[in-house]
Amino acid sequence: MEAKSYLELWVELSHEQADLWSTFCFEENASGIETVNETEFTLQMRIFFNSQNTDVIEKLPNKFNQQYPQIHPPVKLLKLEQCPHEDWQGAWKQYFIPVDIGQSFTVCPPWKIEEVPNNRTPIIIDPGQGFGTGNHPSTVLALEVLERYIHHASPLPASMVDIGTGSGILAFAAAFLGIPLIHGVDIDQAAIADVVKNRKLNHLENKVQVMIGEPDCLRKKYSIVISNMLFTELLQVKKELVNLVDTMGVLICSGFLEKQWPQLKEVFEKERMIAKHVFQKEDWRAVIMQHDTTD
Repeated sequence: MEAKSYLELWVELSHEQADLWSTFCFEENASGIETVNETEFTLQMRIFFNSQNTDVIEKLPNKFNQQYPQIHPPVKLLKLEQCPHEDWQGAWKQYFIPVDIGQSFTVCPPWKIEEVPNNRTPIIIDPGQGFGTGNHPSTVLALEVLERYIHHASPLPASMVDIGTGSGILAFAAAFLGIPLIHGVDIDQAAIADVVKNRKLNHLENKVQVMIGEPDCLRKKYSIVISNMLFTELLQVKKELVNLVDTMGVLICSGFLEKQWPQLKEVFEKERMIAKHVFQKEDWRAVIMQHDTTD
């Protein structure tokens, strides 16, 4: 029998914690996450749970803080509310509105497709447990940088892989921009399931291939390697990312903050990758890197 109510967990946390906290919540069977307030330093988020176990849900911030003791400040519990289930669909859907990104794309849920202007290409995302509804600045920045690079590339890049593909936005954009071979990789089975669902909504079943696994599961090199992940995650897979980039290809990284750029730059320079262009949106940064071919 369908539950007659659902739980909303409200928390406050730093920008840097958002992606890791989101991943943690979905692993704890969250049904969705939404940012309700944002300042320069903090976010207020509410997390939806169909579970009725209030004791377990209320302890999740503390569980997260214990699991990641190195992260400061800790996630702060604001409140836990029980809400009538009949309000669920309306409460959930109202926060997913079309978002114009770059020169040509509008990321939108399937129930808002009619609102996309005729001069823009819709990327249809049915929100699930994958990430990337087009609302987070790092996702917007990654898509803008990718679009800009492909538009100016000559000849057209032959292939792209999206590491940590989430909901598939970047992979779908590359397909619409004409990249002939596109792979998406993620360690989260739920994310891959979302990509498959969204791929069908965008009629890209034959253009975007997805797989679950780490970056080292791939055995080829790509013209474009792109990754919109947390700073710590980028550092963890730096060698794998570099190894996937073709000799004349590029590595596009997004998802790190301005203050993290010096360390990221130093780490990738040790892997003989040099920054060609750095882009910004609010506090977030993205970079295009290439192999250092100088001796």
